Amino acid sequence: MSILITKRRDAAKGSYQKVMNVINDIPSSMQLLLSCNDVDLKITKLFDHRNIKTNDLGMYDDNKKNITVVTSFYKNGLCNKVDMQTFAGIVLHELGHSIDYGYGGLYDVTKNLMEYIKKDIKKLPYRHRVNFNYYIYNETEMWAETFVYHAGGSMILGLPRKYFAKYFHNTIMETNKRLHTLIAKLKKEINLNDDGYIEGSWS
Repeated sequence: MSILITKRRDAAKGSYQKVMNVINDIPSSMQLLLSCNDVDLKITKLFDHRNIKTNDLGMYDDNKKNITVVTSFYKNGLCNKVDMQTFAGIVLHELGHSIDYGYGGLYDVTKNLMEYIKKDIKKLPYRHRVNFNYYIYNETEMWAETFVYHAGGSMILGLPRKYFAKYFHNTIMETNKRLHTLIAKLKKEINLNDDGYIEGSWS
């Protein structure tokens, strides 16, 4: 995976290191998914967004195979920096999308995922269901949010890790199983042994 910093002046200082800190904290078992997935990650700022929402701060474009994340934005004439916790969650969420779409031909990670999500939604407080219905009733969005959890994110769906784990136990267990199935399929596809080395001769 490559990190592409925008060449415009709005690229935040130290953004590359911020992204690398997020990626380096991802558990080693999932690093393979990133290293074999060809995605560019672009860092930028947003200007003149008066009604900006958190889900405007990151985007995955499957056609271009790139992720755009925002480090700061202007709202009502004031510059707002995205705090590190939110920034990390956005990066991980979009990486989750890139894995979902990037390996779709190898393994459909979101197929019938809603049956597990529905079991968990029943336990979720009503106010949270209303605030996050865009995510919790969408399999691809919930996959991306649950990837944030598996990748070590501290806030998921606006909830601290321990509360997300409490309310979304079934979804977490199922997506964990699917991640490991995908990793096993990927290892087989690229002929990778259990020690992490690609087998075969290379010139």
